[in-house]
Amino acid sequence: MAGGKSMYGFQSMYWCDLSSIGVHFEAVGLQSSKLDTVGVWNLKEPSRFENRPGSFSRNKYECGIVWYMKGKRIVGALLWNMPREALQEARQIIESKTSVQEDESLKELIPLPNSKNFLLIGRSDSY
Repeated sequence: MAGGKSMYGFQSMYWCDLSSIGVHFEAVGLQSSKLDTVGVWNLKEPSRFENRPGSFSRNKYECGIVWYMKGKRIVGALLWNMPREALQEARQIIESKTSVQEDESLKELIPLPNSKNFLLIGRSDSY
C-alpha cells in the first residue's frame, strides 16, 4: 500500500570487471577511509616479504576480501576476484550485524577459493 509504514532495507553496492587484466571486484555495504580495514588474501605463493606500511610486496594477490569494520562490527566488504555467490554471503554478514572478537576469525566467514597461502593484513588503525 502506498504511504504505508514499511521498512526499506538498502545496502550500497558497486562492481567492476577488468577482464583484460584478470580483475573483478564487488563491494557492498559501507566503504570509507575513515573505517578500519582487515584484508584476508589468498596468495599464489607463500608470503616471502614483510608486510608493513610503506613496504613493497611482490606477492600476487589472487583473490581476497577487505572487510570494513566499525569497532568489532562488519559494515562493508570488498570482494576481489571472488566467486559471484560470495556477494550474497557478504550481504548476509553485513545485514546480520556480525561482530568479531579477533581479526583472525575473519578468515573463516567466507572461504577463499583454492586457499593454501593466507595473508591477513591487520587493522589499518594499528599502523
